[in-house]
Amino acid sequence: MFITAPGQTDVLMVVMAIVLGVSVIGFGVLYFRLHALPEQIAHKGQKVQFEIVALLCLIALFTHMHIFWIAGLLLAFIEFPDFGGFLGRIAGSVERMAGVKPGTKLVMWIPDGRYVQDRQVGEAVAGYLREVGFDIQITKMEWATYIGRVGQKPDPVAPYDLAMLAWSVGTQDADWGLGGTFLSTNWPPRAYNMAFYKSDVVDNALAAGRQTTDSAKRMEAYKIAQKQIMEDAPWLFLVAPKFIGAAKKELQNVYVIPFGGAVVKDAVIKK
Repeated sequence: MFITAPGQTDVLMVVMAIVLGVSVIGFGVLYFRLHALPEQIAHKGQKVQFEIVALLCLIALFTHMHIFWIAGLLLAFIEFPDFGGFLGRIAGSVERMAGVKPGTKLVMWIPDGRYVQDRQVGEAVAGYLREVGFDIQITKMEWATYIGRVGQKPDPVAPYDLAMLAWSVGTQDADWGLGGTFLSTNWPPRAYNMAFYKSDVVDNALAAGRQTTDSAKRMEAYKIAQKQIMEDAPWLFLVAPKFIGAAKKELQNVYVIPFGGAVVKDAVIKK
């Protein structure tokens, strides 16, 4: 037992008071530091992600429900898409593509019912472009009308500034994947270079790819073409869908190809 003499300072009480104060402050700092961990992690991500994580942590703090803190921590580790950068790239691509500045009126054609959510995707892109200052006028058409009109010869110029189209390599060869839409000799109505894009670099690279059977040389040629296409930005590349095919195990030698169809010429049924 420790008893302080009359008139003397209770050293033990003072020491314990200091220890208690330091402990409370230390544990408080540790608690709030730990509580803010999700926000610190999310701070390096996107603004929207940071705000959602901060809100979850705030709810957890006032409700004492740890599930909100755990949700915030898990969300902090998820990489959110760069929506702001996406809008900026769309705006920059359109400027380079059409030689216009934000505020210019653009006519945009989109199909309705041909692709999965084609109309919704087109309207979303139009909305993004409006947000960065373009005046977008949308024209929606059912597919038969749409493909007939975008494939017409310009008279004297195309009636649209932007048009939506999906393209896949039905031939399973890179030549058609690029040539059908970027070769300068494939302007409508010959094919679907709907941007009326012309680049000597791309034309020469695609020609080189056609003139050899050497896989390494062809790959180099298409690499040059793709790099130039990305720099010139005649298209805004939006979606790359994945097609999934399902079949019974007895059905063999059936292959799903990029545009969603299936090759069945070698199909067999084994029981």
